Amino acid sequence: MPLVEQLPAYVCPDIQTRTIVVKSVFNTLEISLNDTLKILNIKWTVIDNSANDQVVLYDKGNIQRLYVKDDHKYSITAEVTDSCQVLVKHSVAYHVGSIAANVANTMVSVEAQAYKMGQGIIGIHTTDGYPTKKISKDDFKKFFISKYEVTQGLWYYINDSIATPPCVQCPIYRISLQEINSFLEKLNTKLGTQAQPFRLPSEIEWEFAARGADTLKPQFNYKFAGSDTYDAVAWTVFNSNNRVHVVGTKQANALGLHDMSGNVREWVSFIRNDGKLSFLMRGGSYGEIFWQPQFDTNVFPTYLFYTGSIVDTYTNYNTVIDRFYDLLASDSTRRSSKDSITGFRLARDAN
Repeated sequence: MPLVEQLPAYVCPDIQTRTIVVKSVFNTLEISLNDTLKILNIKWTVIDNSANDQVVLYDKGNIQRLYVKDDHKYSITAEVTDSCQVLVKHSVAYHVGSIAANVANTMVSVEAQAYKMGQGIIGIHTTDGYPTKKISKDDFKKFFISKYEVTQGLWYYINDSIATPPCVQCPIYRISLQEINSFLEKLNTKLGTQAQPFRLPSEIEWEFAARGADTLKPQFNYKFAGSDTYDAVAWTVFNSNNRVHVVGTKQANALGLHDMSGNVREWVSFIRNDGKLSFLMRGGSYGEIFWQPQFDTNVFPTYLFYTGSIVDTYTNYNTVIDRFYDLLASDSTRRSSKDSITGFRLARDAN
């Protein structure tokens, strides 16, 4: 008679080690349990002690994301039913803090270095003469850039919207440059940061940060921001189900920045060949495909990749050298245009 393998009996998890984990993203919270083994259901209760308000979320699963108020104190409870315990309660108190502190906590310091934009990305382009642009240390200086793309929650809050965002921790999109400028003015007024204002990153800053800000490290030459594998760091057309996703859910790059590749592409400023300030999009999005570059002088007779002339519209999407600039659009059209795949990220001077 063959031996029958005896499976080990299920051992109840140690409920003493099960805790509530709270992650703050701007003016939103992500709450979850660190151990969900054999959990049948969870009832979350969130009490705003500063406003005597309560939110109850029945059987909503382990990860919850909440729109919270500036400088309020919350009590968070998870009532858990699992196959061993009829009912176990886990609780934690959390002080949201000021919105100014929460935004500041997302900012990462970046030291300037000389580098070549577009250079050295293995597997992206192998044709001789691939255009690059030399960036000296004098072209930019130490700056701060946010770990996350600006979320719907922060956008609605700064704009004093009474509506509830569709996804509080997803990036904001379908916004124009004009609306972004208005948002930045309101943000700096509300936070009292006019002397050192939040702004869009420049293109020079954006690519340097996306690549990890250290030219001597191997990751500076990764295809994507933090990896040579898109699925590790980016929401793209291949894994996004054609929609935006919560910020920070993919692996960060060497600086701790999330979604520099994919999710939504990001507005940045740059200086054109004629010296005029303009704006373009970097990083690719959830709705774009990346391709190996193909150069055709008949199609792009004035193609100069990093000099503001034109961009290869269908190549390099989601990589750290992905760049989109509509050469045919007027400046006024560019500033008022909006779509479902473009958002932005905050930056500011370091001094």
